[in-house]
Amino acid sequence: MKPGDKKLEKIDETYIPSEKRIGLSGETAICAKVEEEEKDEQMIDSAFADEEETKESGPLSSKLHYPKEYGTITEFYFMLAETIHYGFIPIIKRGEDVDKLFKRLLEEKDSIGQTHPEYHQMKLEFENMHRFKILYQITLFNRPLIKEVNNFFKVQFEMIKKWGKFDAKKCQLAQDPPSLILRMLPEHFLTDMSDLYQYLFRNDNHAISYFLPEDAIAIFEMAVVIIRSPKAVTNPYIGAKFIEVLSMFTFFEKDVNWLPHFAESEILVENLMEALIQFYVEIEFSGSSGSMYYEKFHYRLDCGSIFKRFWKLKIFKEKFQEMVGSEQMERFINCLLNDTNH
Repeated sequence: MKPGDKKLEKIDETYIPSEKRIGLSGETAICAKVEEEEKDEQMIDSAFADEEETKESGPLSSKLHYPKEYGTITEFYFMLAETIHYGFIPIIKRGEDVDKLFKRLLEEKDSIGQTHPEYHQMKLEFENMHRFKILYQITLFNRPLIKEVNNFFKVQFEMIKKWGKFDAKKCQLAQDPPSLILRMLPEHFLTDMSDLYQYLFRNDNHAISYFLPEDAIAIFEMAVVIIRSPKAVTNPYIGAKFIEVLSMFTFFEKDVNWLPHFAESEILVENLMEALIQFYVEIEFSGSSGSMYYEKFHYRLDCGSIFKRFWKLKIFKEKFQEMVGSEQMERFINCLLNDTNH
């Protein structure tokens, strides 16, 4: 599970849409805004195709073609992805529930005296919940486990870049039209990453110690590619969740000062400031619910903390200044003025 490993070339991306062992047709796709009629037309050849035909057309063409059999590496890769999604990630969500219940029981126990008739029952419930809390912490803050899961996520994003026909020059996944495979792969291939990172930073003041500088760079690059690919990653909340993660990273990163390492990433140097401005502007128009009006300020505050941190490096400041006079910069300034008025 290392980016660049030659064995990764053997992974066949059509495994999930083939539904050979894993049926995820009901899941929301990474690229979800596709007409149902178009999906049906693309899936006409959903039966396993002739092997020779598959070789001629390649794993992706105007329609998906499936091999008669999938290799062990492909099976293990996607089985591991789903094991993390249905096994490890739910433990995170359950762990958050346990933390909340533990805090509530602690408050209730402290609010009544030892002479209260329900005190001993409350004390027993509190002690039992304390054991659960410790059990979840032992599981979720297991450094070797987190390291392996994070390695898998780094590989997974490299695969999504490959399958999504990543354009390095534009720093985005294929947009017009979006890669066909992204219309089939579930969006939890991305959201599982942000769920793990958010949990670590929210619940462990030493969460930065789980990562190396190259891990942080990979996560920042993920966020940039997602934000700059709105037609391929169609749910704007995915980008918003990653912006939250980056804000958490910048808060804790001050203790270890990884800024010089970020300057070594060409993707970040060339695209981070522009991606932040793009997100800041576009979040204005994402969603129509009343809560979204208030949520946008939360996400923009996260953007501000990232701007402030990277402004300390001259190379990022210069990239920001290069955008002065552009249409995107004008929209950004107008958003800033509107936010100030509010």
